[in-house]
Amino acid sequence: MPDDCVPYDGEASMALNDAYRQRFEPSDDGRAEVEPQRLAAQEALVSLVGGPLSVDAVQDALEVAGFDRDLPWVAPAGDPAAPSSIGVIISVGGLCLVGTLDAEHAEVETDGMIADGGCVPAQ
Repeated sequence: MPDDCVPYDGEASMALNDAYRQRFEPSDDGRAEVEPQRLAAQEALVSLVGGPLSVDAVQDALEVAGFDRDLPWVAPAGDPAAPSSIGVIISVGGLCLVGTLDAEHAEVETDGMIADGGCVPAQ
């Protein structure tokens, strides 16, 4: 490489470009603080296991559990008319509750925010 050229590492640049999607690891104190909301979201999703999967049903169950209807990000996977699963992300107390519901299982975990300061990664 000539001396007057600036070195460029395309692979390193691409890796850095995705840094905004990386999640921060929540502290134990942070997890403990949002545990009541995590349990409420978990119970809401568990109540829907075995029934028809729909975004409206998930939003209704989360609203009954005490979450603002406009707060959770809820999205179907697969065919929107007959999703195979539904993903849920809720921002609470500076952390993210990340859940999945399918015909046989529901789970909600506590995760950190992504580097851009939100819970839902940019598409």
